[in-house]
Amino acid sequence: MKITNNLLVIISVLTFSLGCKKDNPPPAFNAVSAAVTAADVLEVVFDAPIDASSASNTVNYSLERAGSSDPAGTRLHPVSIEAEDTKVLLRFSQRFVTDNYTLRFAQGGLQSAAGGELTTTHLEFSYEAPNTIKEVKNMKIPESVVEAIHSSTGFTDPAIYWYFSLDEGKEVAASEVSTEKWDIAFLPHAQGARWLANAGSYYQEGDNDWVLAPGGDGKAGLVLLAQHFDEIKTVPEGTNFHEQGKEQFTSLDLETIGQFGWFDGMAAVMNNVITPLPNRTILVKTNKGNYAKIQIQSVYKDNPENPTATSEKFYLHFRYFVQTDGSTDLDTSGL
Repeated sequence: MKITNNLLVIISVLTFSLGCKKDNPPPAFNAVSAAVTAADVLEVVFDAPIDASSASNTVNYSLERAGSSDPAGTRLHPVSIEAEDTKVLLRFSQRFVTDNYTLRFAQGGLQSAAGGELTTTHLEFSYEAPNTIKEVKNMKIPESVVEAIHSSTGFTDPAIYWYFSLDEGKEVAASEVSTEKWDIAFLPHAQGARWLANAGSYYQEGDNDWVLAPGGDGKAGLVLLAQHFDEIKTVPEGTNFHEQGKEQFTSLDLETIGQFGWFDGMAAVMNNVITPLPNRTILVKTNKGNYAKIQIQSVYKDNPENPTATSEKFYLHFRYFVQTDGSTDLDTSGL
């Protein structure tokens, strides 16, 4: 009887131990945050070390973009994964664009290093791309520039130009003409509407003589391409930006480029109207060495579809993209 009681005690203790082990599984864990750390990389942070094997399985993650017409039908899985401690880096086949996103986790797919299950079903996050297409609308040319144009007899006075920094995204005063603060300048004149690059003081060939055009201490350059803004994915190999020290034209107008200008030359001559051509894009190398592309849309107030000689002028509408990573990548599809 005593032996039997001892056996019962041992069995009871064993049963109790097994029951405790069963009732205390590894603690669950959570996904804490998701943030874009590169153009196509998402960093996910957990509150416990992650199991590398389950974390490296691409089917355990799916990404949805809120701006998609059918987010659920366009879920993306990462193409490669790096997992270490509490962080996982997910690389996707497409670049992130400015939008809201949802990262979903496969149920029962991810485990912690201790064997715990993930309780988080999804993470929502927003991303604003540093390289976005920027638009300038109804930018009024300063009255000081307009007055200078009306009183000027040539194209060499710095006061008749409108100056702009692509890198900074803002206007620059004419008093800064001799600095590197501006990348491009615009002459809003129907008889010689032109764009200039800040490439030092250089000579521009006129009808009868050489004249000095305004320039600063910059090292910017520009070139005109007969392509639509959206079609340009990169800076073409061998592109000759007109830089300081080269006897190249550093302005874009009908006079210097003939029919390969940025606006409709016939409309300018016959109707005294500046109409930008849709399949023209200005490529710029900024003073900081970044590459950019610009599409001029209108030089009239409110961007009328069919401007006339009486349309209110001395306004600018254009869109531009600056690649800030130093590369020649100008692909703006999806932005």
